Order: sequence, then structure tokens, then C-alpha cells
Amino acid sequence: MAKKKKIFHFDDDVDFHGYTREEAIRELEELVFTSSSKTLLIIHGKGTGVLKNAVRAFVRKSQHIKSYEFGENINLPGGDGVTIIYT
Repeated sequence: MAKKKKIFHFDDDVDFHGYTREEAIRELEELVFTSSSKTLLIIHGKGTGVLKNAVRAFVRKSQHIKSYEFGENINLPGGDGVTIIYT
């Protein structure tokens, strides 16, 4: 029997490739505070880890984010290059 493929749905997504740490956090703050989206896929990439670490530090501290998941923990395509936030 074939394995059933997981289907993921996100209300919105943002790709931070090419952003500086400061630009990414500023954009993420705006998204969290103004977006009507409930589930956001944040694509920060793997690279050197600068964006990944900044995004994940932000989501851990933010009181406006109900919960979050790291892509590698739920076998999401993109693995540790993505983070999901629930607002």
C-alpha cells in the first residue's frame, strides 16, 4: 500500500531569501501584527543560519504568535529551511 502524502495548507507565505536579518524581522513583525492570516509559512532557507536563527528567536519570544513548528520536526518540504507560525 502506498504511503498517503501529507497535504499542508498555509494562509500565506513569505520568502526571506535575499533579505538581511533586520529586513526579515521587520517584515515578519509587520506580518504578525497586521495580517489576517492564521497560518504563515516562513521560508528563511538554510544557508549560514543567520535568517533561520533570527526568525526562530523571534517566534519563540513573540507574544502575538500562538504556536510555531519547525519544518524539520514535521517532515515539511524544505526541512529546517522553513518555519510555520500560527497567529
